[in-house]
Amino acid sequence: MLTEFDDYFIHQTVDTIDHVANGDLRFQDRLYFNVHGHSDAFLLNMGIGAFPNQNVMDGYVCAALGTKQYNVRFSRPLDHDRWKMFAGPMHLEILEPMKRWRVWLEPNEHQVSFDLVFTARTLPLEHHPIYQREGGQVIWHQQHLQQGGAYAGWVEIAGRRMPANDLWGSRDRTWGVRGPQPGTPLSANTAPRAVASLWMSAQFPSFTVHCWAGKEANGRNLYVDGTRAIAGGAQPLEHFVDWSYEVHKDAAGCPTGATLSFTLESGEVLTLAAQPSLAVDLRGTGYMDGFFGHKRTAVHVEGESWDFADAEVRERLGGTQAGDVLCSFKCLGEQGWGVFESQLLRIPA
Repeated sequence: MLTEFDDYFIHQTVDTIDHVANGDLRFQDRLYFNVHGHSDAFLLNMGIGAFPNQNVMDGYVCAALGTKQYNVRFSRPLDHDRWKMFAGPMHLEILEPMKRWRVWLEPNEHQVSFDLVFTARTLPLEHHPIYQREGGQVIWHQQHLQQGGAYAGWVEIAGRRMPANDLWGSRDRTWGVRGPQPGTPLSANTAPRAVASLWMSAQFPSFTVHCWAGKEANGRNLYVDGTRAIAGGAQPLEHFVDWSYEVHKDAAGCPTGATLSFTLESGEVLTLAAQPSLAVDLRGTGYMDGFFGHKRTAVHVEGESWDFADAEVRERLGGTQAGDVLCSFKCLGEQGWGVFESQLLRIPA
């Protein structure tokens, strides 16, 4: 079907712009933002994405405040309009490509809303494409970028409104094939074979550190990429080529922090110390339960809240907060904050 974008000189296949070249139902075009301060006051994560071959756009917002987490998930059928980034109460708008975005969540029954403008602090890092095959099936074939930024606007969680005049965060942009078939739960045979994996974006006063990496049981890197990006810098970004980690635990075996080392192409090694403080449990996104890519014929909105101080909640969900862990970081003499997504860290009960 023809759309207004078909008048632009941007075609990459013989199809109209509303189609992608890959017929895999898992093909997705996604965007993620996280929002946090210079403390453990709260953590806000959001994501939205289109599954063109499923004719659906969906996403989520998860907010952690103290021991509580508030989740909103939303979905809508596409109408040959996947460049219009909205579903239910969630909206995103590009104000200036690669520099400024507006993201907002209208008031809703799930106790989270916001109106924010993200302004880039660093250049976007274009990761090397990831390609992984398991048992003859393509598990990942994806392009990916990360970028650090600052926010203006406001966030409201459980009736508490916080001005966003001094908040940091990052965005993550991906497109390609990954994960289980749309609408089906995440299972072991659809997950990468990494025994240690890490996605990270840490914001410091003068720079940002991004990384996405994974190791097999024998210590071999499945994938590793990332960078140190200077705030306000315009220099080409140097990529990571290796990484290592050490998780610190207390006498009971609970993780209390981690030391991370990343080797740049120049041979320089960056060492970061991470101290966990708060987490958004990724079960709130719906990804593990098959929410992403689920075909629908009408707008759908759902959500819930959890209190991880409640032992019954922890037992029902299968553990303590795990997923996107808000950490304080130290690197090169600077104090920073950011998100550490890995099975290596979680928030103890």
